[in-house]
Amino acid sequence: MESSYATVIKREKKKEKKRKRSNNRAQKEEKKKKKKKKKKMEERRRNERSGVE
Repeated sequence: MESSYATVIKREKKKEKKRKRSNNRAQKEEKKKKKKKKKKMEERRRNERSGVE
């Protein structure tokens, strides 16, 4: 069956939206990990300064 041009365009837009959404989610996760790592490092530095190890 031959798909109409409009249908193909709609499908492509939907795929693009899905791709963007998943990419966005991945970036948010990455940001969370970096923030957590930074917080951990900051905590470690604070502990080293106070002499607690």
